[in-house]
Amino acid sequence: MSSENEKKTFYALVRWTKGDEKGTYTVGVNTKLIKEFSIDDFLNEKIDPEKEFAVEWRDTKKKPLGGWNCFMATIVYISIFQSKKFKSTPESCNDEFDSDGEPIPSSSGAPNNKIKKNKTHKRSRSLLPEMKMVGKKKNFQITTSQHKYAKNRSSYSSMVWALMDAVFTEEEMIISNYAGGKSKNTQGQQKKAFDKEKLTAIAEEVEKYKGPPLTNSTFGTAVNSKCNNMISRNKKKQNTVKKDEPSRDDNNKNWKKKI
Repeated sequence: MSSENEKKTFYALVRWTKGDEKGTYTVGVNTKLIKEFSIDDFLNEKIDPEKEFAVEWRDTKKKPLGGWNCFMATIVYISIFQSKKFKSTPESCNDEFDSDGEPIPSSSGAPNNKIKKNKTHKRSRSLLPEMKMVGKKKNFQITTSQHKYAKNRSSYSSMVWALMDAVFTEEEMIISNYAGGKSKNTQGQQKKAFDKEKLTAIAEEVEKYKGPPLTNSTFGTAVNSKCNNMISRNKKKQNTVKKDEPSRDDNNKNWKKKI
């Protein structure tokens, strides 16, 4: 049975994670267009801040044959207000909507951050997520939801992993390790060292909530373990893509040319 929240219309600030618009934001996306998204779970902070959702992008008034395209994004914030104004970064976001609250697509048909103005809707408070500074020097910030998710992890290592997800990109974790140099687990590949100040901030934040590490190597082991996990996940993604692609060998009887 649907809750009262699920029956209401909410609008989301989304961050695109794939394609040409990767890293940009769009404000005012109707949450009904976000596949398998639970408003209650989001409001109760049961959703990983880095979880990606498929967002249906309605770039035409008439539904095309086969349906509208979907693009992957993380959900930064939701609100019952249709129009919000950004006062600082993400600077690429506009503060306007069309009359239906639908974002305008770019010329390529993919999402962009341009939103047509809705003059009839009142402006409200900023849609920017609340931020939390981490580390003793407070040099770095993550969203409060990312911080709460991290500090609620059950162990020292799992909190390290959660903060790494908030501070570093997936690519950084794949090509780096704790100290840099050759990796023992990836056939001796040369790895970059992580930013020391960021690692120090993560270590200090974890110690604040989980206590000091058991040994001097505990933190480094947790960092490298996270990197290996990201490498493994990346390989699985690549293998999945390869399995989905049919063989183009002319001698393969199962190959059927698409018309």
